[in-house]
Amino acid sequence: MADETAGGFEYRGRSFRFKQAECRWEPGGELFIDATGDRCGLSLVGVPFPGATELTELPGKVWEPDDEQLSQYADTFAEGGIEVRDKELWIMGGRIECRRFDPEQGVLTVSFRLAVQDGEYGRENEVDGVAYCRVISHDASGP
Repeated sequence: MADETAGGFEYRGRSFRFKQAECRWEPGGELFIDATGDRCGLSLVGVPFPGATELTELPGKVWEPDDEQLSQYADTFAEGGIEVRDKELWIMGGRIECRRFDPEQGVLTVSFRLAVQDGEYGRENEVDGVAYCRVISHDASGP
């Protein structure tokens, strides 16, 4: 069997792989993502996708916040983050796109390009990647 991953990202010319990725869709229109791997991780808290009321409506939706949205949804990045080799990077902004949902496998494919900073005054850089998230639901009955 091929080596399966749950996605990964590139940071400063190096590749990092997720061993697992999960997401949860809140009916109010927010997506929560947690992905971890060997010395790496991604956490996004409540990514808003206005207009989407169901998980099946997410493919093709993009969230690329402007300054006003960054202020309104500050917790999305502030409570989340990127981990690289036991170092937490601050997410300053970016673009998150839901690309595909496979209902049979229960997997949502999410691509991301994030502007990150190493601490308050650290070096700025970019993280570019994809997560193949197993959908977790706390309401098994569905819509």
